[in-house]
Amino acid sequence: MTWVGLDVHARSTHGAAIDSLTGELSRVRFGVGAEPVVAWLRELPGPVRAAYEAGPTGFALARLAIDAGIDVRVVAPSKTPRASGDRVKTDRKDAELLARLLLAGSLKPVFVPPDWLESIRHLARTREYVRRDLGRARHRARRILDALERGEAARMSPCLMTSRMAATSRTSRERSPTK
Repeated sequence: MTWVGLDVHARSTHGAAIDSLTGELSRVRFGVGAEPVVAWLRELPGPVRAAYEAGPTGFALARLAIDAGIDVRVVAPSKTPRASGDRVKTDRKDAELLARLLLAGSLKPVFVPPDWLESIRHLARTREYVRRDLGRARHRARRILDALERGEAARMSPCLMTSRMAATSRTSRERSPTK
């Protein structure tokens, strides 16, 4: 059996494989994309069990590998045991650590959602981000208008003062009698 740890990022993936028969450790680095990683996993002596930490890259690698018949587990980064004194963190060392922890049975897998559910989750998160941004913008505009009404230009930031000066010059032009 071969135990594989993968450190997956948007631009690269580092892999470390431990052959349980020989104890041999092999390392490899891939560029962008999940296809080369799955091709490498297929070439390893089987059965292959692999793991990588959940992150912003999503679950595409796990789905592709599972479809290819490879046992891939996505694990929670917060549940991955780390040594307290281990301050040097590299992608290569992380991949090797994941392979060793997988071999020891110390990793906790997370649920890999189907495509449609991941899309719904992404949509819900995006909606929440936009809702918060809109609330912040409303609050900021309200503070600017309140400060303008009270005449507190000295306490405003330079960019707010510029908008205040523009508003003041508009209102003073509107109030001044025309000749």
